[in-house]
Amino acid sequence: MNQTHADLPTMLFYGNCQAHVIAQSLAKDPVAAGLFRYAYLPSYANAESGALAFDGDLSRCTILCEQIGWNEFPERDRLPANGTTVRFPSLDSTLLWPFHCMNPYNVPDPPEFPIGRFQYGDRIVLREIERDRSADDVLSYYLNGWDDYKLDMTRVRELERFRLEKRDLGCDVPARDLVLDRIRTERLFWSINHPRKELLFALAGRLIEACAAREPALRAVDVDALARQYPAEGSVLDEIVVPIHPEVAREVGLEWYDPNAVYRECGGASVTYPEYFGDMIRYCIANREHHLGGGALVAETGAEWRLPLRGPAVQSESGLGYFPDGFIGGRLSCRITPHAPVTTVTIRGYCPRQHDGPVVLTCSIDGRAPRSEAVSPGSAFAIELAAAAATGRTMRLDIGSSRVMNPLERGESEDSRDLSVLILAVEVS
Repeated sequence: MNQTHADLPTMLFYGNCQAHVIAQSLAKDPVAAGLFRYAYLPSYANAESGALAFDGDLSRCTILCEQIGWNEFPERDRLPANGTTVRFPSLDSTLLWPFHCMNPYNVPDPPEFPIGRFQYGDRIVLREIERDRSADDVLSYYLNGWDDYKLDMTRVRELERFRLEKRDLGCDVPARDLVLDRIRTERLFWSINHPRKELLFALAGRLIEACAAREPALRAVDVDALARQYPAEGSVLDEIVVPIHPEVAREVGLEWYDPNAVYRECGGASVTYPEYFGDMIRYCIANREHHLGGGALVAETGAEWRLPLRGPAVQSESGLGYFPDGFIGGRLSCRITPHAPVTTVTIRGYCPRQHDGPVVLTCSIDGRAPRSEAVSPGSAFAIELAAAAATGRTMRLDIGSSRVMNPLERGESEDSRDLSVLILAVEVS
């Protein structure tokens, strides 16, 4: 007797938009659709799961395809005992965008720009904006000042290789070679975390083969056909195309790079490389002025990280620690200078699920009355400290973590620190 769709076992995909694309493609394939119901559960906050919404029923989930990331699958204890988990990596490239950071001045503006116009930031651009330089000066420096702010790209390549190799160790499906062996000769990415479909479906082929150990009939799925059927343009993958710095392209040796190419901004406008960064710089400056006028001020992240400040504070000086994308390892020490009296400092953040037990954070202002609080993996936290700072009086904020972690997603930081918690905001009031 033929099974109805409702009677089929479930293959659940847990991960980011890349996992969603693979799941949607399999659900439309004539062979794959007869083998499983395909469901998708996003691993990131405030995600829209779209057409493959997960109904929460894990009783028929025989295969979990788990994309390795910051958040592990939260319902592992509800999976059937005879189920199979296949772990696979996210596809990304810090090599092509070594100055990438979260953009603190990106503001959601629905319905036209629900995720904001410039979600992806650039540390050099943001640093120069923080120095109160004009838009024209920031753009000129970015376009012409490579010798002043350049990176050791040989070292960046070594770190990228190490990061991808380390992440593959925690996966059943490797991807390092798909990226490193082809990145010079093929355009593989639209942005730091959005691959082109050719790369994504190369990974999908490996993932399907790994799942075929549980269901051999999956080997009949035509992965090349899945790739052909997925749109070449206008999908979630290429919604935003972030330019690659010409000097980065030259030092990496990108054979396909076109310095005269046009790029698609969020919203669909086609712009040149200078136009893209000119638009981004003007956008960030305008939003920064609004923040300084009383809105939320969240400063840059990256190698020269500043605290994500909210409230009447206009200056912070980074101290110890390594801060990729706002994550800190070990200890952070920085100074905050308010322009209005401050009585309370509240540290808000998130503890990643990779920890296998509580993390104790110890926080203090000017070294006095330290407060310790245990935060649980997968949970948000808010730690409130009493403060007594008059206008213009600098205070030192110290944050210490009892544990560090070794996340497969990122690999070790350059200074050998591992990562601990995400500081989302420091509110002063």
